[in-house]
Order: sequence, then C-alpha cells, then structure tokens
Amino acid sequence: MNSKLPSSLPALPPPRQERRPFWHNPWFWFVLVLVACIFWQWNKSSSLIQETRQETARLLAENEDAQKKSLAQIKTGLKEIAELKRREALLDARLSAMEEQAAALQSFYQEATAGLDEALLIEIEQNIQTARQHLQLTGNVEAAIMALQAADSRLQGKEARFMPLRRALANDLGKLQATPFVDIAGMSLRLESVIAEIDRLPLALDIWSENVTDKPEDTETTASDETAGKDKWRGLLQDVWQEIRGLIRIQRLDRHVPELVSPEQGFNLRENMKLRLLNARLALLMRDSWTFKNELLSAEELLARYFNNDAKATQAARATLSQLAATEINIAMPTLNESAAVARQLRSGQEAR
Repeated sequence: MNSKLPSSLPALPPPRQERRPFWHNPWFWFVLVLVACIFWQWNKSSSLIQETRQETARLLAENEDAQKKSLAQIKTGLKEIAELKRREALLDARLSAMEEQAAALQSFYQEATAGLDEALLIEIEQNIQTARQHLQLTGNVEAAIMALQAADSRLQGKEARFMPLRRALANDLGKLQATPFVDIAGMSLRLESVIAEIDRLPLALDIWSENVTDKPEDTETTASDETAGKDKWRGLLQDVWQEIRGLIRIQRLDRHVPELVSPEQGFNLRENMKLRLLNARLALLMRDSWTFKNELLSAEELLARYFNNDAKATQAARATLSQLAATEINIAMPTLNESAAVARQLRSGQEAR
C-alpha cells in the first residue's frame, strides 16, 4: 500500500555520529609508520654518511701519505735517474775510449796478422820449393811428401781463404803418393859397396895360373920328397928332371882362356871399373837412365871377362850390378806447379792488402 507523505514535512537531520579517538584512525598509524620509516632511514643515512665521511677522510689521509711517499720515491728516482745519466755519460766516454783502443788494437792485429800470414805463405812456398828440389835433384819422393805434409800442418786451423791452398797441397800429395818409389839413396849405397869390393875381387888369370901350374908342381914335389928318402941319387935326378920340365909348359886351349893382364894392367882394370861405377852413380843422381845402364853393363862385362866368376864376391857383385841395371830410374815426377801457383797467388793478394 502506497502512502504518500505530505511534501510539506520538513527533512530530518542526519543522525549524528560519535567522534572516535584519533588513534583509531588508520591514517594515523600509516603516517606514524611512515614518519618512523623516514626517521629510521634518515638516521641510517646519517650513519652511512658519517661512516662514508670517515672512510673518505681515512682514504684521503692514506692518499696523502701515498702521495707523499710517491713524491719521495719520485724524488729518489729522479736523483737515481740523474746519477744514472751521469754514469751513462761516464760509460759513454769510457766506451768511446775503449772503442778507439779496440780500433787501434784491431788495426794492430790486422797488421800483425797480415805479417804473420805473409810469413806463413813464405814458409809454405819454401816447403813447396824444397819438395820440388828433392824431386828434381834426387827424386826423393818421401822427402817431398814430408815437406808438403809439413806445409799442410801449418795451415790447419787457419782462415777459409787458405782452403784453396790446402786443396792444392792435397792434390799434389795424392800425386806423390801414387808415384812409384825409387830408392836412389839405397841404390847409391849398393854401388858404393861394389866399388869398395873392386880391389878385393880376384882376377881370373890368377886363379887359372894356380890351377894349371901349382897342382902339378905340388904333386911332383910331394913325389920327389917321398923318393928322396929312398934314394938320394934318384932325388937328384928327379930335381934335374923337374928343372927340365919347367922349361917347357903344355896347356889345354880347348876351353876359355882369361885375358892376359900384367899387374899394371890389373891395377888399371880395377881403376877403370871404379870410374865406370862412379859414372853410373853420377848418372843415377842425375836420373840419366841410358848412361846409368850402359856403365853398369860395361862394368858387368869387365867382371865377366877379367875376374874370377867362380868366386862368391864376384858373383855377388855381378848380381848387384844386374839388379841395379834392371831398375827403372827415369820416372816422371809431379811438378807441384798447382800448389806453387796457389801459394804465389795468395801471397800476391796479401801484399795487395
């Protein structure tokens, strides 16, 4: 049922609310908490700021100390650098003086080395010349090899520019070692021994005369001695008969009869033998093969013709002469021109320096 109130009635006032305490208001607590948080935060910030200030002051103090120490170290370093520069200047001066002395010593060493090298090359050339003389005059290969080996030993440990000379010496040494050896000195001594035996060699005529005359006389003398004791008269007749037989000599001519030489001819024969052997020895030293062999063959022919070939001394002399005549003495010797040319070239370069 709808009831309509009269519009002329006045409005009722709103009911009056009771006022509550402010702490019952949540905004109060919110503001209070906010203020507390702000205070706590401010307090904490103040503490942090204080600590930061203290730490900053400490760090600044440490930095100042570090800077002071750094400045002290820098000053010390600057002093050390100045001292080092002073020492460097002294060392530079000393180094310059030492370099000048080193240059002077190097120049002196080069001059001394050049003199030593030139003396060494002169000595090498003398050794090569000595070896060439041994080969040309006496054919002594061993002496030439020793001379070249001595020259090569003097070059051991030297500079590389001496290698061509050592190579040339090695080539010439190989040629010398491949050369057949002829013992000129030994052959000369054998000739001397034969020359010394010439005066003691028996002549063939002396031995032949003893074989022909002495033996019959000895036989007859022995027979006469035996018969003399038996019959004195028969011994006297035998002596007379022996004297008669001495007036007539019968000899066999169906064998070789040695050449008849008088004592003076025998002396001349022995001297002629000596001269021929001396000529053979001279030809041996001069490497004259033709004269050497001809003189030996002539001497051997004289031995076979006039001396007793049954004697051992004569046989030994003939065997020696035959062996010597069969030996080839004219052997082509190396000239050593390669080593001499390289040594001369090095010496010329040294003098040019």
